Amino acid sequence: MTPPALQPLRRLVGLETEYAIRFSPAWPQAPRPGNDRIYDAVVRAVEAQVPTRAGRRRMGRKRVFTANGGSVCYESLPQASHGGLLEGASPECRGPSELLLYQQAQEALLVRACADAAETLSSEGYPGEVGLLKNGRDGFGNVYGPQENFEVEVARGPALWAWRAGLALLVPPLLVLIPIAWTMLIAVLA
Repeated sequence: MTPPALQPLRRLVGLETEYAIRFSPAWPQAPRPGNDRIYDAVVRAVEAQVPTRAGRRRMGRKRVFTANGGSVCYESLPQASHGGLLEGASPECRGPSELLLYQQAQEALLVRACADAAETLSSEGYPGEVGLLKNGRDGFGNVYGPQENFEVEVARGPALWAWRAGLALLVPPLLVLIPIAWTMLIAVLA
């Protein structure tokens, strides 16, 4: 049996990394494509390099899952679809070592895809270099950071049943207290 001190390392872990999309035109007056177009070129390059499956579309942009369970998607605000960023997500892994392996593999895939995307964009009239910047904030200092995913075991056996019973006992009083508190708040503000 694994010692309890090592059990947290046997949980499922995952990582989402936000990449700012960078395009450096071949010359100062060269046209620059929107980030959405660059993302599409990067995804086409990823699809050419590894087996993929389409995921659910978000804001008209496709999410692509790679054969190892990782994914790549485009994130943007509805009013600024041309200025989004690329999100790379690792598959859920069984520990930190496995997570780092998949994260590094995805980064290597994206580096190769950026080079291929630059060639594609150049043939479409956008000569330049494509790059991704791993970061957690935009140019204005707003944090849009990466997220981690950790599986946590709350309890098991009798302790799990006690946990569930405690939650079940808390729900009815909360359902009563919330409307009372809301009514009192409205009365105080009125």
